[in-house]
Amino acid sequence: MRQKLRYVGPLGEAALVTAAGRSLIQCRGAAAYPRRGLDAVSSFLVRRPGSRAIHVDGLPTMHLSAKSGRLETVDWVQRVARLPFDALALAMSSICEPGDSVADVGAFTGWYSYLAAWQVGETGEVHTFEASPDHANALQRMFGPLSQVQLHLVGAGPSEGEMVFHRNVLSQGSFVETHAEDHDPVVVPVRPLDHYLSSAQAAGRLKFIKIDVEGFEGEVLRGLEGVLNADDNRPYLWIELNEAFEAARAGHSSEVESRLTAAGYRLFGVPTLTCQSAVPLWPLQSVPATLPTGWMDGLAVPPEREDDLDRLTRLRRFRLIDHPS
Repeated sequence: MRQKLRYVGPLGEAALVTAAGRSLIQCRGAAAYPRRGLDAVSSFLVRRPGSRAIHVDGLPTMHLSAKSGRLETVDWVQRVARLPFDALALAMSSICEPGDSVADVGAFTGWYSYLAAWQVGETGEVHTFEASPDHANALQRMFGPLSQVQLHLVGAGPSEGEMVFHRNVLSQGSFVETHAEDHDPVVVPVRPLDHYLSSAQAAGRLKFIKIDVEGFEGEVLRGLEGVLNADDNRPYLWIELNEAFEAARAGHSSEVESRLTAAGYRLFGVPTLTCQSAVPLWPLQSVPATLPTGWMDGLAVPPEREDDLDRLTRLRRFRLIDHPS
């Protein structure tokens, strides 16, 4: 069986192909540029007029127009330009399988939810969480036709209630207030992830959770304690670990690291972009000091997934780096 995610636009084609159980990157045009040129290529892709379409076998084609100026168009086109080097996309293509359950927490424009929907197929499910009301209409429009996507327009937090969400001028935002002059506060509903994901975990289907919540990760994990401390079938977590990297370099632990290690998870640093087909993984304490934390994410692996990680390493999907460089 062969599946393909394909982007077609003015500068050529980028494709992520799954065939016979292996995931491969195929690229022409914009996607063939070196990593240091990706930002310039992305900007050119966005500015250049012409229709664009993103198609995944078995899913509706997403038609994008560079003339629309919509944030999701700009974001998706930029991510397509980065696709061959996107460590999260590569990891998802290796870990997630048809029938799995995946959670995208902090979905923003929904790009990774779309990739996940392709990976898990009609027999799987994708739980998409986004707190910002700025993205509600676009996400509902994009994912309405996809039966495997369950859209939750709420924030993920430690308990049920409401919280102030700080929207910024880029239509991103966070529950953590940083630069007040750039933020427009709005009250949004908040729910613990356990409320939505515990049944999938208990059924052995919850495979992967991506968490990108701009500094609110510790509070999100507090609402996921049921899943994190289950006896078995716990998921991989892909999570922003900027504070954890800074803490590790300073010789102490962050709240995120403490919660995950207390639950038995093993933490690895992962570059957000990689030129290698095997995604490099550094133990948290061994992430090279030369790598800026803003270019690093984290992969958290529970003990019951260690054999699976070893298998993926033997298949050269991941590369474990046991020493600092």
